[in-house]
Amino acid sequence: MHADVSVHDWVAHTELTFDLANRTGRPQPVEFVLPLPTGAAVTSLAFTGEAAEPEGGLKPIEQAKLEYEALVRKALDPALLEFVGWDSVRTSVFPVPVGDGFQVRVVYEHALETSSSGAMRYVLPRSTLLDRNVPFDVRVDVASWEWQKGMDVFSPTHGVEVAPGMRSSIPNRIITLDPSAGVQPGSFELYLRPAEQRGAASLFTASAGDEGRFALLRFAPPPAESAVVMQRDVVVVFDRSGSMRGEKIEQARAGALAVVAGLRDGERFNVVDYSDTVSQLWFGLREVDAQSREEARAYIAGLQAGGGTNFHDALHTALNQCTLAALSIQVEVKDYMPDPPARLPLVLALTDGLPTVGETSEAAIRGLATLDSLLPTRIFALGIGYDVNAPLLDGLASRSNGASHYVRPGQSTEVAMTEVFADLEGPRLSDVEVVVLDEAGCPDTSRLVDAYPARLPDLFAGDALTIASRLRGDGPLQVEVRGTAASGPVAYRFTFGERAFRRNHEFVPRLWATRRIAHLTEQVRDADPELVASGKLTELSDEILRLSTRFGVLSEYSAFLVLEGTDLGDWGALVAQNEENCRTNAVDTRSGVSQVAQGMNWGSRASASCQNLANDMVALDGSRVQVSAVQALGDRAYVRRPAGEEGAPRWIDGRLIEAGLPEPARVVARDTDAFADLVGTLAAEGRAACVALSGELLIEVGGEVVLVR
Repeated sequence: MHADVSVHDWVAHTELTFDLANRTGRPQPVEFVLPLPTGAAVTSLAFTGEAAEPEGGLKPIEQAKLEYEALVRKALDPALLEFVGWDSVRTSVFPVPVGDGFQVRVVYEHALETSSSGAMRYVLPRSTLLDRNVPFDVRVDVASWEWQKGMDVFSPTHGVEVAPGMRSSIPNRIITLDPSAGVQPGSFELYLRPAEQRGAASLFTASAGDEGRFALLRFAPPPAESAVVMQRDVVVVFDRSGSMRGEKIEQARAGALAVVAGLRDGERFNVVDYSDTVSQLWFGLREVDAQSREEARAYIAGLQAGGGTNFHDALHTALNQCTLAALSIQVEVKDYMPDPPARLPLVLALTDGLPTVGETSEAAIRGLATLDSLLPTRIFALGIGYDVNAPLLDGLASRSNGASHYVRPGQSTEVAMTEVFADLEGPRLSDVEVVVLDEAGCPDTSRLVDAYPARLPDLFAGDALTIASRLRGDGPLQVEVRGTAASGPVAYRFTFGERAFRRNHEFVPRLWATRRIAHLTEQVRDADPELVASGKLTELSDEILRLSTRFGVLSEYSAFLVLEGTDLGDWGALVAQNEENCRTNAVDTRSGVSQVAQGMNWGSRASASCQNLANDMVALDGSRVQVSAVQALGDRAYVRRPAGEEGAPRWIDGRLIEAGLPEPARVVARDTDAFADLVGTLAAEGRAACVALSGELLIEVGGEVVLVR
């Protein structure tokens, strides 16, 4: 499916092209049913071939629902029930010839709805079923004068890329899917929010049964308000140990030179290089100018590999330089002078191995990074190859409000280092804090709990802050976003009224569960022997497993749920297996392919801003995998048990797994009136899509366990 969308004055014009293939050996009669956003007006429906022009009509929600239910009663494609609640267009029967190249083209227009938080919402309905996933691409051209002030673009369902458009008459942006998003199932949702003087903020909420309510808070900082720019103090920590010989050091050298080229005049920097000893370009940070750039290029070009890896002392040297540089500015500023522009200290640390020289204790090295110091420095770690201590690098990044990245064998260190630094361009807001206020304007810590990320990141050019949290209470939510801009401390206040709580955004609980699993995983990988012996690991692994079965968010530890032979009816055994996987892979092993895989998965989950229905992750052997045996639908997750002696595969509501798979109170066959009645009950609860899963289905309905055959 190809979607070409243009948005002007908040009216969307959508052109959909479907490429169909018939490989049955003979022409096939086809009836084409397409769900559409409410209020859509179809302006064109056409297909290639010699058949007569298709006849089609727009079916409003209630009529579409009746037709879907009628098809289900005839045992025809119950997957249509996934779209109860949408309008639809339905054609007359037409033949699809044998082979590829047959196309159906639909054009429609609709006014973008305003979401409950005030953002404009564009949605393209698609099936969530993993075994029906159709590759697609989307191009959205948004033209609006609001772009002059800036706009936050957010898709909670698929990764997107935003680029300036080429129009001269009106500002516009081109939004496309990122390369990996076209294989993700589910409807494509896009939220557009014009930036105000105080920035753009949106609140998305949802309920998930007995799990309670959840919230997703999104904040994009305001456009630059002055010529004052937050400057960076950057120290590149360069690994020149013996294992870096050959292509590695050449790529790292090219990456370091790209960092030097990307610095702005007036910023400050230095290069700390290390093997078993530690050296540095200058004694302290130097301001960026033509001379310092040239000196840095010559120094980096002359670095040679050899010796061990004294990572602790190199990192200690780099952090001290940032601290001393910041203190020197404070001393130089007199009482009668205005405060200097804020500066952001950054360390870009590169290593390809385990610490082998000097202080090698994980705890000691990790202790160098903290946000509790007077002048905290952000650490951005770049691990090269598989011989790195991934939990150590992830811990350094997490504790300092930085980030970790990994370059696997065959990938380019130069490209990775350049991309990491490019993401640190133009610091907009540091030391970010989000505070909920009560009616009197006092902090209220009772409304947003279990919020992730626990440490809020700095915001750079193009960044937005996304927080996933549990939500308590039903009253208006008053939020203040605080931080440090180039000009000094700032605060932006937003109030979300009753309207923000009306719509149930299904992506919110799953995004919260994804980030919570990352938080728990970090604690597991940071576990010391005493914590493991105390039983804390059991608590963490139990919670990771519970989140996986309830929300359909698998981790590399809980992926065994879908393996043949796993007894889904013994919750205690499942917890024990998950704990063993955590201990073996996250605690006992500190480097290698599996740890790099865990580091990559942790990083993507900790910062997740769009759901991952296909459970796309890096397996412990380093391969990229997707899991189709776990399906998230609505507020439930279903796990597929492979076909056994009893016959068909069975999909099981994840909540029943936690309950030990109770025996069904009754069995319902799909071609009976009882099944049609069951579908009606599920549709009223917004859960009808589960009956589209192929095979048997074990679910809970109205407090009763039902087996559908």
